[in-house]
Amino acid sequence: MKKICLILFLLTFGLSCFSNDSIFRVCFYNFENLFDTFDDPNKNDDDFTPRGIKGWSSKKFKNKLNNLYKLVIALNCENPAAVIGICEVENKFVLDKLLNDTPLKKLAYSYIHYESNDPRGIDVALLYRPDIIEFNRHKAIPVIMPGDTVARTRDILYAVGKITDEELHFFVCHFPSRYGGVGATVEKRNFVASFLRSKVDSILEFDPTAKIILMGDFNDDPDDVSIKTHLCGDKLINLMDELSRKSEIGTLKHGAVWSFFDQIIVTQNLLQSEDNRLYIKDSKAQIANFDFLFMDDLKFGGKKLFRTFNGAQYLGGFSDHLPVFVELRMEN
Repeated sequence: MKKICLILFLLTFGLSCFSNDSIFRVCFYNFENLFDTFDDPNKNDDDFTPRGIKGWSSKKFKNKLNNLYKLVIALNCENPAAVIGICEVENKFVLDKLLNDTPLKKLAYSYIHYESNDPRGIDVALLYRPDIIEFNRHKAIPVIMPGDTVARTRDILYAVGKITDEELHFFVCHFPSRYGGVGATVEKRNFVASFLRSKVDSILEFDPTAKIILMGDFNDDPDDVSIKTHLCGDKLINLMDELSRKSEIGTLKHGAVWSFFDQIIVTQNLLQSEDNRLYIKDSKAQIANFDFLFMDDLKFGGKKLFRTFNGAQYLGGFSDHLPVFVELRMEN
């Protein structure tokens, strides 16, 4: 609670904690079911309506927005969060509410979002600060599984932006879930990983010096075959790889086990070198493990994530995932 009060204090006084050096954060966060309260007949969103099993009301929706804005403010505190990739958002309406009807309006975030054909209606999106980064082109890349004629999973969001004169390519992803079992779904993630890698290779073939950042909820760990074999290979560096071997926690917890499904993966030329003006500070990713994102785990011990729901039980928390981020340094 003390940290939340500090965050609100910083917001009131214009986030004076920002330093003047050129360090910016690039973050990813799974918002965990940011739905509006309206029934969309074209989506399987019935659970998140006032009559649904979760009793999703205007009050709960507002509490969710309040939690998310506090989290985004916290991500901005030490250094500005220039880019925040997100997933599990239903539509533009919820993004407009978050950015315009909460104190986040003071930070003047913009967003990039496309509707996908995901059956539940949850999409990926990109929040960004136009005062730091300018996006000049972007698109949704549909993912069509073998034997399927319609894109039935989340699109991959691709966007190209510039910080001063340095160009950055972003891919925001939410790979197919493990619902139905790991063995039954692994080939779906392998396929999407190979598909995404082909998009990266196309960029690098045209421009071998391109700086590319992949981020998302990959629904697999860094050591799983989809990530290690089908996606990363020899041209991409998974910044969560080392962290996953050293950290006592991950980005989500199932039972007593922590996993690292939320990852940031980059091209080699985003690591620090003598020739690089724009690079990832310390060549590492971090987990934003703010105290207010946790609650006591009475069943398995230690801490677990303070999420919005536990099944149908309303908890009123933030998300079932933790944010991850890197810090980009721009040398003058």
